[in-house]
Amino acid sequence: MILTVVGGGGMRTPLLISGLIACRPHLPVDRVVLYDVDTDALAMVAALAEAMLVRSGRPFVVQTTTSAPEAFAGASFVITSIRVGGLGGRIIDEQVPLHYGVVGQETTGPGGWAMALRTIPVLVEYAAQVQRAAPDAWIINFTNPAGLITQALVAAGTSRVIGICDSPPALGRRIAGYLGVAEGDLALDYLGLNHLGWVRAAWAGGVDRLPEILGAYARPPKPAARPSPRWRRGCAPRCSRPSCGERTPFPPTRLRSLRDAPRTWRRKPGSIETWR
Repeated sequence: MILTVVGGGGMRTPLLISGLIACRPHLPVDRVVLYDVDTDALAMVAALAEAMLVRSGRPFVVQTTTSAPEAFAGASFVITSIRVGGLGGRIIDEQVPLHYGVVGQETTGPGGWAMALRTIPVLVEYAAQVQRAAPDAWIINFTNPAGLITQALVAAGTSRVIGICDSPPALGRRIAGYLGVAEGDLALDYLGLNHLGWVRAAWAGGVDRLPEILGAYARPPKPAARPSPRWRRGCAPRCSRPSCGERTPFPPTRLRSLRDAPRTWRRKPGSIETWR
């Protein structure tokens, strides 16, 4: 089986290679083709992949190419994970909405729309090339905004496509860790868009534990020195890590009415280092 990665020079590719190595007994991948237009990034990831393959006894072959037709030929699965416009485009997408008092995010709001407008034509063209070179291949879209991109591919006539996002399972792992239960013993009632999702219930042992989580968010922390000004105003924190730099107001009544807890990360606008 041949697996092709569009955007193979991206930072997530080594994680993918590691996962494929771990799953090799159950996933018969023979060749992984890394395709990218950035030759420097592609060479760096290829070197990392080579080191990982050497340590694991070379369970499959990794090939690199800058030719899309060559990358798609004979593929069974094509993973798309690209960022049209690079990090520079993302900074603009996120900072312009913030300037006008609107949420700056790469998948939702004006920033997500701008990213979609740049990305959809590129992905539609790649999908057409996949259909010509490997008509039976499945496209697994991991390119943001994942929902809009996948919808656009389907609308353009691509029937063998699946959109994925790692935010829901990542949130599930964090909730399981907070509750002290195994990830496999937790069931989430989750809906929404990627990067704009909501958990309506968190079932563990036949009990919805979400009220417990919301209660923990709605309670002020034990004061170490003096209470946070935002806590004195009745706000729950969005992020507890010092690096987040600020808190977003979430009154306890709002949390209870939404039956959800806020995401616990926030990036400082323009800080490229935190995005890499």
